[in-house]
Amino acid sequence: MAENYRIQRHKSTIPALFRHKLPGKLNRKISIGVLIVLSTSWFMIARSAQFRHSPNAQLVTSVQVHCDKSTVSSRFDPPAGFVRLHDDNGSNGPLTFVAHLQELRLKPCDAPVLHYDGTIKSAWVHEAVIDLPIGKRDLHQCADAVMRLWAEYLYAAGRADEIGFHFTNGFYADFATWAKGNRIKVEGNKVKWMPGGAPGAGKETFWKYLETLFAYAGTLSLSKELHPTSWANLKCGDVLIHGGSPGHAVIVIDCAVNPTTRQKCFMLAQSYMPAQELHILKSPNYPSSSPWYLHDPTANTLDTPQWSFSTDELMSFTPIKPTFPHDVNFLIPLHFPRTECPRSLSAAETSTMCGAAFPENMASTPLSHRLDLEEAVRLRGAGKFRT
Repeated sequence: MAENYRIQRHKSTIPALFRHKLPGKLNRKISIGVLIVLSTSWFMIARSAQFRHSPNAQLVTSVQVHCDKSTVSSRFDPPAGFVRLHDDNGSNGPLTFVAHLQELRLKPCDAPVLHYDGTIKSAWVHEAVIDLPIGKRDLHQCADAVMRLWAEYLYAAGRADEIGFHFTNGFYADFATWAKGNRIKVEGNKVKWMPGGAPGAGKETFWKYLETLFAYAGTLSLSKELHPTSWANLKCGDVLIHGGSPGHAVIVIDCAVNPTTRQKCFMLAQSYMPAQELHILKSPNYPSSSPWYLHDPTANTLDTPQWSFSTDELMSFTPIKPTFPHDVNFLIPLHFPRTECPRSLSAAETSTMCGAAFPENMASTPLSHRLDLEEAVRLRGAGKFRT
């Protein structure tokens, strides 16, 4: 009874206080305000209790970051309760793509992302910078970074003869043909192999091949040759890619799992435009566990700092075939091949920031309104395409 009495007295204290000391209208306004505050507080407490029992709550924890370590897997520990997923081949087996990604070297913890010209990226959307050269030309953007990771993995694994990608107009550019001394000649929208280089497969030759690939391939072409995979079965090495002009791509660079709940989390890496260093992205929805993203197998979208993807845009690498699928009509001129502009821009902003306005449907654009290969690359090299 005493406890009930104290509660009843507490309920009447605040209104009584205002009733004796304040005018009627002001008293009612303040009383309503107090009730709103109390109701809001109760709601937040209830939501907090609900969150503590939700499956996502396990990621509300700080991630141990080891700034004295220099690889992806050694720099960032998984969140508490999670275990990093490794390949089953072991240290004596062949190099796997997962191991290649997890062992990529990182720059120091406080390193900024640099553009190809040495300037610093203003948007600080990263947790770490991957220590890989990107060249001195405005080429190494989003899809390029994904392609180079796969190509460099095959190169390091002794599988260089499997390296090959399509240009946006459908031309298949494979490293094996390049290594024989052949080079790619572009005349308008026609592309062909021509003799003219020294045979060899050294690193310098390999990088020249990659830069040629970067100039003429992009999200449009890469999205046509990767293979759709289930979001529920997301794994390290998968790619989220929106093929288009504009388009974007990020790669799943590391994964971990909670052995008890089977909940997964993952890290993402990207490049962007203008050409810039690969970097591991912050996790905007789970800042306390960043750079880890919580995997929700039922989600329809995934937000990253600079792009929102549909989860049905998840794709994976398998050996790429020399031809596109038969149901894809992709032999169209390259249209602004290296301009992955943010799709949030208006037409006017796109024209100002990226050099030209993009059509909604590139395939329906009149031929006279498209840039040919040489003109697009000339403009790009002259710095016409920028973010």
